[in-house]
Amino acid sequence: MLRLHVSAALVAAAVFSCSSPPIDVPPGDSGVPLEDAGPTEPEDAGADAGTEPDAGEPIDAGVPVEPIAWGDCALHSEGGSPTRAECARVAVPLRAEGGDGGTIEIFVKRWAPDGGTRERQLWMLNGGPGASGMAYENIAEAIGVRALDIEWYLPDHRGTGRSNRLGCVEEAPGSEWGRSISPNEWPSCIANAQAAYGDTMTAYSTTNAANDLGVLIPRSKREGQKVFVYGASYGTYWAHRYLQLYPSQADGVILDSMVPSPGSLAEQDSDANEAGQLFFDGPCKSDATCAAKLGADPWATANATLAKLKTGHCSGFAAPYGLPAHVLLRRVFGSMMMGFSLRPYIAAALYRADRCNAADQAALARLMQVFFGTAPSAAAALAAQQGGWILSNNILFSELWPTAAPLPTAADLLASRENSVVSRDVTSSMDVLVGTWPTYARDRWVDAWAVTTTPMLMLAGGLDPATTYRKQLLVKPHFTAPGQHWVEFPLGAHGVITSSPTNANTSCGTAVMLSFLRSPLAAPDTACKSDLRGVDFVGNSATAQQLFGTTDMWE
Repeated sequence: MLRLHVSAALVAAAVFSCSSPPIDVPPGDSGVPLEDAGPTEPEDAGADAGTEPDAGEPIDAGVPVEPIAWGDCALHSEGGSPTRAECARVAVPLRAEGGDGGTIEIFVKRWAPDGGTRERQLWMLNGGPGASGMAYENIAEAIGVRALDIEWYLPDHRGTGRSNRLGCVEEAPGSEWGRSISPNEWPSCIANAQAAYGDTMTAYSTTNAANDLGVLIPRSKREGQKVFVYGASYGTYWAHRYLQLYPSQADGVILDSMVPSPGSLAEQDSDANEAGQLFFDGPCKSDATCAAKLGADPWATANATLAKLKTGHCSGFAAPYGLPAHVLLRRVFGSMMMGFSLRPYIAAALYRADRCNAADQAALARLMQVFFGTAPSAAAALAAQQGGWILSNNILFSELWPTAAPLPTAADLLASRENSVVSRDVTSSMDVLVGTWPTYARDRWVDAWAVTTTPMLMLAGGLDPATTYRKQLLVKPHFTAPGQHWVEFPLGAHGVITSSPTNANTSCGTAVMLSFLRSPLAAPDTACKSDLRGVDFVGNSATAQQLFGTTDMWE
């Protein structure tokens, strides 16, 4: 399987992989489901989840709890850093609302900077679905050393990482696609997972993951300590479900790059293309350099160039990778759109692919080598091992898939990709599974909205390719109580706290979030929005050299 990687040389240059300039913006994460991880061992005893609620009523209710027994561990899972944290595996109810009465273990890591006051907890919920909490280790440290009042909590979503990860033997390193699962392997993987986990697979749902938070938070909270929950991408869907079950437990919730309820991930690739069009019709078209290179209608130029590539134009750079040139480029463009810093280079790559002289072909070959020809870093490889494809598809096809006819088919998904200029080809992993995944029943919380007066901060990026601005807007009218704040960033990408750099080299999204954490009922301080950095179509010579092998990204 051909997977996107970014060379170590780009670590200092792009938000896409390991973030760049903004001093408050640590490495970001795309929120895409990852891959494999090993089993965990039992360690801790859990607390009672409380009584089963009446239909339509939230679970939120106080019950006696025991403090979590924490043990020392490293903050950075991949090693190489002396920073210490605390870890625990805690038994929680298998199901939020009864069932077989069993428990599973959830892994949580917490960290606060030396000398920190730990005045408020901040629970960081990752996306996917299928990613573990590991991606937030760098984020916690990068922000935490400047925000000494925060105690960071990094849970692994049930079914991922060290939280009773769901896996199958088809993910073994020596299998067809290694730690990924090939289309040929999925039928046996599903069968093996069903044999191993049986009916418990139906408990790996968003509702039960939300209940995990509701059980863990009282066990970790100190007297007088404030509690906040942050979710990004699918993490917002998870955090919203937590608000449905526990509408008054937290002191505030931050939703960054929102998945609405109801939501669907079947349009991931057409959504990315929609954001791509907004990018070309907006920042590119209005920029003198970009418009001079791509013409008065840059989006039309982009589509025309991809159409030429489909006929064999400028295909030499694709030869080593076994995929057509237009597929490789759209996947690279989809990844570049996820962050702030690399998006201008999409326009330059299209310009080069259209012109396609010898120097352009060499530059595009270099771009492919950067994204497809390098091994992932040790941290990225470990994060991939901790992620969970089975958990991802279990939630995707059970909760985040259309239910109204006509239902999307594999042919529809292929068409959505082939009609795209910008796409990570997320739906290519869904083709073989459409209509075959053993889904669980949708509970009463799915497709409903939380009713809560809990203070909220909603952060929306206008150029987000994974959770499009149009769909994020569906969240806004449902949360208008005092202390529920909507803040949008027109140039923001996926994950506002990692895609809102200022000219002062700080993260505006992070500053807004910290303002909310300290005064959740007050309007957050958004003064930094007046200093947001624009899209630079001249480019950085060092980044151009790394991507294209030339100091000028266009020539």
